[in-house]
Amino acid sequence: MRAIPIVSLAVILLSVRPSAGQQDPATIRNFLRVNDQFCTGGQPRPEHFDMLKHEGVKAVINLRTPAEHRAEEEESAALIHCASAVRVGAFWMIRRVLRDGWTPSDAEAEAQKIGFKESPDFRKFVLEYIESHR
Repeated sequence: MRAIPIVSLAVILLSVRPSAGQQDPATIRNFLRVNDQFCTGGQPRPEHFDMLKHEGVKAVINLRTPAEHRAEEEESAALIHCASAVRVGAFWMIRRVLRDGWTPSDAEAEAQKIGFKESPDFRKFVLEYIESHR
């Protein structure tokens, strides 16, 4: 697996084999298989990367800034995540509306399952971002 350096948001894991909707809460915080191609979750521990690779994950995108954690430790193994999946949910909500054509309310409902927590300022940012990029 190769590192994809992205500064700012969350974990979406790409190209996985297991079925959509299946969760694995014992491994990664707020881990959710969104569909047969994407998973989301919080910060994987170092031992999770081998498991993810074994499960068919092709890429992990780290949306945390280097100052938030020891980024250099996962650069060789990593792939999309943040600390707890709050930013992942926000990122996924934006993707669902702008790329997949979902309504903001449907996208927000799914984002909450992923880890997006109600924060008036953060929610306002996400909705304004969506509106400014339509």
